[in-house]
Amino acid sequence: MESRSILEKILVIIPAFNEEENIEKLILRLKKILPLNNVLVIDDGSKDGTYNICLKYKGEGLKILKNDKNIGKGGALRRGFEYALKNHYHGVITLDADLQHPPELIKKFTEKLKTAKCDMIIGSRKKEFSKMKFDRYLSNRLTTLFLSLLVRKKLLDSQSGFRYISTKILK
Repeated sequence: MESRSILEKILVIIPAFNEEENIEKLILRLKKILPLNNVLVIDDGSKDGTYNICLKYKGEGLKILKNDKNIGKGGALRRGFEYALKNHYHGVITLDADLQHPPELIKKFTEKLKTAKCDMIIGSRKKEFSKMKFDRYLSNRLTTLFLSLLVRKKLLDSQSGFRYISTKILK
């Protein structure tokens, strides 16, 4: 199965809160690698221009949900997961709106999906670890170690917002 056809069955979910500085750059980068009708931005109660910037791309297929008030990243993602299930996607890729994760790496996820049957892939911010505050770094490393032991697979970054999750897992 080629990457393009895999992407047609995957919804890219972007929770966004006050990301007017980054959201358009992210959308433009995504537009180069996949159709915008496979992208859902959940504006999580932003007080800036995030939502209005997204509206500019609605005619190109971008899907947008707006929360009236901020419900947090987890709540915004849950709303995106519900949308994916309701609309019969095979899986989702979550991506932070702050450009922390290069969207061009989505191709690595689809390559992995072509060669291995997986229900979850977690991207790693290995290069970003040195920029983290010590308490966040320590929390990430301990959680990652614990989860690695629990699932009996070496994880690199359990807290990464860059993930593929099959709808089998979402259900």
